[in-house]
Amino acid sequence: MTTFSVFSPSRGLHSDGDPSGVFARELCRRSGALRDLRLDELHGDSSTPTREEITTVRFADISQAYRELLAGTG
Repeated sequence: MTTFSVFSPSRGLHSDGDPSGVFARELCRRSGALRDLRLDELHGDSSTPTREEITTVRFADISQAYRELLAGTG
C-alpha cells in the first residue's frame, strides 16, 4: 500500500485556510487532466474512449500529478 503526504509547507501548497483541501483539490484536478491527456494520446482522432476509460483515473495518473505538485510543475 502506498501512502502520500498531503501537505508540504515548504512547497507553498497552503494558499487558504484548509491546506489539505487545497492539495487534494489540486491533486484531483491534475490527475483528471493527465487522464485526459493519456486518453487523447491513446485514441486521438481514430476512436472514442469508453465510458469506463473516461471515468477512470489510474494510479499512474495520480502518481504523476503528485510528483508534479511536489516539484511545483504542471
